[in-house]
Amino acid sequence: MTAAEPTFVYVVGMHRSGTSALTGLLGALGLTLPPEGDLLAGQPDNPNHYESRSLLALNDRLLCAAGCTWDAPMPLLPGWDQAPRVAAFDDEARATLSEVFPGPGSPVWKDPRLCHLLPYWRRIVTRPQAAVLVWRRPEAVARSVVRRNGTTRSAALALWERSTADALAGVAGLPVRVVSHDGLLADPAGTAAALASWLSDVGAAAPAGGWDRSSAAAVVNASLVRAGEGERSTTVPELDAAVDRLVELDGVHDPFPHLQPLPTTDWGEDILTERLARRSVERELQRVRSMARFRATAPLRRLRARMQA
Repeated sequence: MTAAEPTFVYVVGMHRSGTSALTGLLGALGLTLPPEGDLLAGQPDNPNHYESRSLLALNDRLLCAAGCTWDAPMPLLPGWDQAPRVAAFDDEARATLSEVFPGPGSPVWKDPRLCHLLPYWRRIVTRPQAAVLVWRRPEAVARSVVRRNGTTRSAALALWERSTADALAGVAGLPVRVVSHDGLLADPAGTAAALASWLSDVGAAAPAGGWDRSSAAAVVNASLVRAGEGERSTTVPELDAAVDRLVELDGVHDPFPHLQPLPTTDWGEDILTERLARRSVERELQRVRSMARFRATAPLRRLRARMQA
């Protein structure tokens, strides 16, 4: 009987919810991060994303094949992950995973797009799998998304609502540790210790010296703590039911339950539908402009070809 491969760990959570800090913590504990040359470049507000550029680009293409974009995800029909347009990526997905995580240890993979795409990757990854679900209160996420992307508060809240619903459905059946952004910032050392114990329970491969809890806690730095101050000052009543459910789910689940869908707001899906339509128009305009530039330069290309003949 062969031993099972070390567990593949996903970090699942909405943009601006502490996914980077949590992934850095898990990497410092001893899980395998993407190679440095493949990491997404940092920004002043988030110097370390711990995110694979090649897998992120693939995820954007998967969303497009499923009829979505990262900022306009729509509810996906059952079986979407095996539809021909999506399944056409299977070989590339397996190859990209092998390139990003070639070693024998336990990978940790973070991308907020996993909130929507996890059913696809659960089909592709063949080793044991587990997930850490990290969440942050919607009003705090909305403020952060508005600052970063210049979007509207309503659009940011709609994205939080859809991402949360999809994440809760996507991790069902997996071993899951639910972590709040508040709890991560309030007690990084305690969170590191709890995650180290959980990782051992779910079969993640510990480094030779064991889980390095002290280094892991240091990843959650003071700038992130300052960013989290005052998060309880405002609430979004329409999303209270979702927040209450996340509070109740804090802790370990093995397996994570299949939950009844959360009630949705009247405006959330309308906002995302309108945004998706706008993205489609923008893509079409970009295609038309590219074609016009191609045609405009055709005489010059023909002239160069004659000169080189």
